[in-house]
Amino acid sequence: VRQVKKLPVEPKDPFWDSADPVRVPLNPLWPEPYPLSALAVVAVHDGKRIAFLCQWRDSLPNGAPVRVQDFQDALALQFSLKGTMPFLGMGDAENPVNLWQWKAGWQAEAEGRRQDVTEVYASMHVDTYFATSYRTATDAGNLLAQPHQTAVEDANARGFGSFKSQPLSQQNVQGRGVWHDGFWNVVLVRHLKSRERDDIQFTAQKPIPVAFAVWNGEQHDRNGQKVISNWFQLVLE
Repeated sequence: VRQVKKLPVEPKDPFWDSADPVRVPLNPLWPEPYPLSALAVVAVHDGKRIAFLCQWRDSLPNGAPVRVQDFQDALALQFSLKGTMPFLGMGDAENPVNLWQWKAGWQAEAEGRRQDVTEVYASMHVDTYFATSYRTATDAGNLLAQPHQTAVEDANARGFGSFKSQPLSQQNVQGRGVWHDGFWNVVLVRHLKSRERDDIQFTAQKPIPVAFAVWNGEQHDRNGQKVISNWFQLVLE
């Protein structure tokens, strides 16, 4: 990961056009008709923050799902907190991981572009509305149900089935994606150092294992139905 004077934080920043990406092979965890075979990754830092550009082919963008049969496009980076290369499926009890997941639906909501049920079902009819709130998850403070102000979820895991979102006050990863001409271009940005003990810390010359995952909403990808990479080593200049 080379150091630059000015960090590019937008997907369409001209800087990325001159960068040399790394091809990251991907493998499906679930039978899919058209599995994504690879994505291109570029990472740079300016001494204070680090930025990742991830690009992959996707014929149709899928944002915030409204119907139960719809799913969103997403990207995740998984960092090993202890420098080991544990089980790819969320690490293990002795080798925790820090995950950054960008979600197309969260971004659409944060930018005020999320569809509602009245747009999807334009001819729907409602007999009556009740004053009672049925948004129980939102009222309980569930991160996934809150009105999203960011497109990225910062989370941790200590093995399969242990995925846990960090509190709202600790969500410190920024991200934005742009879909253009059949490709997603997503940039994730965070400070090299974090005060949160469950966050990955980026130190020069210290190898950090990182793995990638991509979800294709058009193919109904969600949860464990996705394509993933093996572990790669990330080293800052």
